[in-house]
Amino acid sequence: MNPDVERIYELSPMQQAMLVASLVAPSSGVYLVQVTLSLSSRLDVAAFERAWRLVVARHGILRTGFYWEEQEKPVQVVYREVDLPLRRESWRGLGAAGQEERLQALLDADREQGFDLGEPPLLRLTLIELDGGGWQLVWSMHHILADGWSRSLLLRELFESYAAFAAGHEPSLAPPRPYEDYIAWLQRWDSAAAEAFWRRSLKGLSPPILLAGLDGHGPVSASFRAARRRSGRLAAEATAALRELARRHRLTLATVLYGAWALVVARETGGEEAVFGGTVTGRPLELAGVESMVGLFINTLPVRVAVDPAHGLLAWLTALQEWQSEARHHENAPLAAIHAWSGLAGAPLFDHILVVENDPLDGGLAERLPELAISVVSSNELTGYPLHIVAVPGSELQLDLIYDARRVGDAAATRLAERLAGALRAFATAPQARLGEVPLLLPGERQQVVVEVNDTAAGLPAESCVHELVWAQAARTPQAVAVRGAGRALRYGELAAQAGGLARRLVRLGVGPEVLVGVCAERTPALLVALLGVLEAGGAYVPLDPTHPRERLGWILADSRARVVLTERSLSDALPPHEARVVLLDEEDEDSEGAGAGVAAAPVPATAARAENLAYVIYTSGSTGRPKGVGVRHRGVVNYLTAMAARPGLGAGDVMLAVTTLSFDIAVTELLLPLSVGARVELVDRET
Repeated sequence: MNPDVERIYELSPMQQAMLVASLVAPSSGVYLVQVTLSLSSRLDVAAFERAWRLVVARHGILRTGFYWEEQEKPVQVVYREVDLPLRRESWRGLGAAGQEERLQALLDADREQGFDLGEPPLLRLTLIELDGGGWQLVWSMHHILADGWSRSLLLRELFESYAAFAAGHEPSLAPPRPYEDYIAWLQRWDSAAAEAFWRRSLKGLSPPILLAGLDGHGPVSASFRAARRRSGRLAAEATAALRELARRHRLTLATVLYGAWALVVARETGGEEAVFGGTVTGRPLELAGVESMVGLFINTLPVRVAVDPAHGLLAWLTALQEWQSEARHHENAPLAAIHAWSGLAGAPLFDHILVVENDPLDGGLAERLPELAISVVSSNELTGYPLHIVAVPGSELQLDLIYDARRVGDAAATRLAERLAGALRAFATAPQARLGEVPLLLPGERQQVVVEVNDTAAGLPAESCVHELVWAQAARTPQAVAVRGAGRALRYGELAAQAGGLARRLVRLGVGPEVLVGVCAERTPALLVALLGVLEAGGAYVPLDPTHPRERLGWILADSRARVVLTERSLSDALPPHEARVVLLDEEDEDSEGAGAGVAAAPVPATAARAENLAYVIYTSGSTGRPKGVGVRHRGVVNYLTAMAARPGLGAGDVMLAVTTLSFDIAVTELLLPLSVGARVELVDRET
């Protein structure tokens, strides 16, 4: 082995995932962490640099490079020594605005530079002298080396060593346990129990609605150039109330945050459950000394939460925490394996993650070294997900949304952040509420939903029937072509006359208000005659798609108890056995003879439909069980057609292509809307 190499070992699953993400998008800046600290004027620069070099020398992970080419598996190689890149700059005289502009330019250039994962060390430092003798440190590191907990450990070691060197003596630090020990533990880990747990937790999971698909349509690849951050804080009073809620009911703050976010996701997507990624520490309790080890231990796991509006908030949060406690024993399972166990091949489990910082970077550094006055600590990181929510505990809970502006719009990010803050405030003030009672509407949305959307007053012909709209048009333009298809055309007058003749046949068979008539016909003008004939007779039609299975058609006929079925000779044998009377549309009848350009005869008064009567009954697909018949009344259809004619607008000079099967509700728009305004329906056959 190369004498410069200290050890070689495999990668953890999370390291492998970050390696792949970095190789796929090398210039994206993904998983490059930038930590910025502001320091007082009393900084001993020589002691500070010496402390950094000691920290790097103590931890092999900071002297590690990654190699994958010509390797059966990627490996990480720990070198005995590395040259620590530490650059010094002076920004004195630039002023506050100039320094801020220069800092942003430095951070952008630093992220643009990225890291060559095969060239350690994968960290670099820039120490900047400011006006008044102050200093600023920019510490850049690839996330593949260490997680947030580890970064906090490194900063504590750094400043403890700095204090010792500045005082003229050597620091007293316990020997660190190498990250390699964790990799060895992973290789002994039994995954059988984890597989059983995750299969059970994700059983029956459907591909979730992705938040990034609600507002954005940009490319999937991450890029720091499109990254945006929206930061906010929960007021101290609300934060204290939230902490008290958690303490009183023995909940963790993470559970409360997971619950609030799950509620937001479910409301945002309109689903009955929420699925998102949750980041866990990943430090196995059975590995001695793991809490003081430096390396990448975190893991991202799917969090699946059922959201039933009837559930009580506290019982729901308690159940969520119990699931988290069980998941804690299986949190070392690789996300790729969990994805495979879920059965969602080819579909993502989630597209965003929620991180609850359990050890913020500023965790007491200023208190440990008051003479150094560490006044600002900030961290900037871009993950491979288009949305990344970070909750940072403190006297005021900080909520950061880091998002890809190409895939999540600024308005959407603001909406999500405000909903999350609102849910947390509601949890604290009304813990006894049911989930459906938790208010998530923003003030502007409440105005829109309660006032603006309900401002629906309009002068619509509510007492008319659907066919009366067509007859009125036929009286105005009897010679205009109403429908064309299958090589035939009917003028408005012809359509009205033929439908009127059919209506009189149906009345003789007992068809009238609330009587259902099945319609099974090919896509020809006769289909329009059938629909309008049923309506003219006062009945309601039931669409029967001739391409549907006989079993479905038979079930609909039995369930609807249709008294009559209108069909064609070529289709009559395709229908299953039924008790309804069959009327063939292509069979001559004395009532239709001599039909010309006139308007159909008036309906029989005793059987005429009214606005409150059914116009049609349409059946659902049955994907959730048996098909269900949905009855639609004339009043609703007339209101709909009148509104659609006005906006977006349709007139007598227009032609509408009818491409939808009669059993789909859009067929009402395609077939009846044009006829209500004098336009032409162009029937498109199935082949076309």
